[in-house]
Amino acid sequence: MTSAAEGPRTAIALVICPAWSMDCPSLALATLASHVRGRTRHRAVCFDFNGAFYRAAGPDRRYWDDLGISTIFWRDEASVLRLIGRHQALFDRCVSDILESGCPVVGFTVYLPMLRFSLELARAVKRRDPSRIVVFGGHECAREYAGMRLSREDAVDAVALGEGEAVLGLLLDGVAAQGRLPAVPGLILNLGKGRIQDCGDAPPLRELDAVPFADYSDFAEDLSAGRFNAAGALGIAGSRGCARACRYCDQWRFWDRYRSMGGERIYEEMRHQVRTHPGTRRFYFMSLLVNGAPQSLERFCDLMISEPLGVRWWGQADVRPEMTPALVRKMAAAGCAFLAVGIESGSERIRRRMNKSFTNDEACAFLGGLKDAGIDAQANFMFGLPGEEAADFRETLAFLERARPWLSAAYASTRFCYIYRGSYIYEHAEEFGILDREQTEFWETADGSNTYLVRLRRYEEFCRLARRLDLPFCHRRISFPKWFLLGSYFAHKGEPRRAARFFRRSARRESVPEIALARLGALEIPARAAAAGPRP
Repeated sequence: MTSAAEGPRTAIALVICPAWSMDCPSLALATLASHVRGRTRHRAVCFDFNGAFYRAAGPDRRYWDDLGISTIFWRDEASVLRLIGRHQALFDRCVSDILESGCPVVGFTVYLPMLRFSLELARAVKRRDPSRIVVFGGHECAREYAGMRLSREDAVDAVALGEGEAVLGLLLDGVAAQGRLPAVPGLILNLGKGRIQDCGDAPPLRELDAVPFADYSDFAEDLSAGRFNAAGALGIAGSRGCARACRYCDQWRFWDRYRSMGGERIYEEMRHQVRTHPGTRRFYFMSLLVNGAPQSLERFCDLMISEPLGVRWWGQADVRPEMTPALVRKMAAAGCAFLAVGIESGSERIRRRMNKSFTNDEACAFLGGLKDAGIDAQANFMFGLPGEEAADFRETLAFLERARPWLSAAYASTRFCYIYRGSYIYEHAEEFGILDREQTEFWETADGSNTYLVRLRRYEEFCRLARRLDLPFCHRRISFPKWFLLGSYFAHKGEPRRAARFFRRSARRESVPEIALARLGALEIPARAAAAGPRP
């Protein structure tokens, strides 16, 4: 993990492309940069092209800000190419910036919304200088997702698996010494002509307290100028992985196992960031849980109370017996302002089946304790979890009514229940009666009791109840492109006429008309129906 102090040196350009949140700087880039600068002998330069394009985008900013259409837009290759074309000069300047940095290695952090743009930029870099070594890493590069496919892309020389710190030092050492990528655990090497070399997995980091503080120096100017949407906010990670192994989730597997920093380590990083960036007023915990290690959390709170930093913090939390009223009050005194709590279902039977075992009484006691302490609580819900029956869904509605007095917001998943590759559900689809696990969004059960349309109806009924209860949705910036999704569903089902009707409606009413019309044009339907087009 750590390179020797002496030896040949090289440099890496760390790149983040559209589209990602513009609330605060990229924690991934800041963390990787700090590792290269503090734990290796090499140099790192960060390039926030996500921010550059967002600030130049004008009306196109909606493709970042509205997460409902963002999930459609950034996966559509033609849409990404059109956006690049509208900002071609900026795109070309991004390529030049990478090349002029003099970095032989170019590392892209890739989550799903960034994938197509990152590939286009990598191809452009390779066209101008084929000698640059391009490495893709991040969640989307897992083997279960796009990792194997990306490793065969002409513009990608290697894919990094898992945690970047576990491989970056050895990668850069190899390039500095030999001018090429080394065959080390944590890499899949592109050998050319469709051949790859999978070097296996690198062991996860064992001691998170030794991880250097995130280095936001490359973003200092943008932070000072207030160019991020959440003024004075920075991301922080107090843990990796998840203390719970929910069967619908893939994140805990990506991180291999749960590890937490100690309370002192978390506090010291916050203090460092506040001193380095004096305008910092709040922190977002980007970890899957803030309370996966309650002892560390309590120690962190004790330090925040005894030596206040004058900041507030947000995060995600689990219902756990260790979350006593005393600890919750301590969190509030330490600056905790908001927690998103994963309830997912009001049915205790379904939660047990998803390996998320807590009672409704325990959940309500926790939410009530947050309210009493002055911490805003958001409850997250899913719809159509495998095994969910009508009675289970009615329990979810009943839970929402019961918990309403303690909630400041609700999150109703617009993906209902998506089957993530690498999740337990995906790997054990037959156990749940799922017909085709590869239909990750439009999956259905063999008995027909759980289909996309069933999940949609439950989502809409839940939203109607939340509105009657005057319960705000946390996702005000998330539209729900219902007509586009129904068009996609019926196209998948082989019903082109019904699909066409919904794509036309989407083109008239929703924010991705070009994509809806393209999908309409691809349907095999009678010429008269296809030619009708959207009505004005």
